[in-house]
Amino acid sequence: MQFSGFNPQQKFAILQRMGYNGSTQEDEMNAYITSRPEAASKIRMYETKAREMMNLPTPEPVNMAQGG
Repeated sequence: MQFSGFNPQQKFAILQRMGYNGSTQEDEMNAYITSRPEAASKIRMYETKAREMMNLPTPEPVNMAQGG
């Protein structure tokens, strides 16, 4: 599985924390991101972190007795 970017609801939630009070319309959010370098930087940072997390190895299963 590969990270393909945030969906509009996720992007909206991130932008709200940065002071965005517009709608969930993709074009309005993108306009906000391009008008504020700090927002663009933060979104890129979160996307990079999400990609890194997608590539983490899954932990090995723990062998336990029946019932846990």
